[in-house]
Amino acid sequence: MTGQVHHVDTTAKLVTMINQIVRNTAREKDQIAAIADHIHAFWTVRMQQQLLEHGSTGLDPVAVAVMARLAPGIRAPHDA
Repeated sequence: MTGQVHHVDTTAKLVTMINQIVRNTAREKDQIAAIADHIHAFWTVRMQQQLLEHGSTGLDPVAVAVMARLAPGIRAPHDA
């Protein structure tokens, strides 16, 4: 049960993080691409997969679009 609680807490943190990134990149010309690049560069595969498995609950609509863009190509940071 402890692992499950940890997973929920981590997922909530990831939701908060991506929503903050959305707010902080609001003026980017291609906001979705900028956020996707950031996530590819700095988030682990596990973080990306966990947020993808979470679904769209609590996510800003821009974050939902980012996750849809990332879903087919989730990869480790700095992978080619």
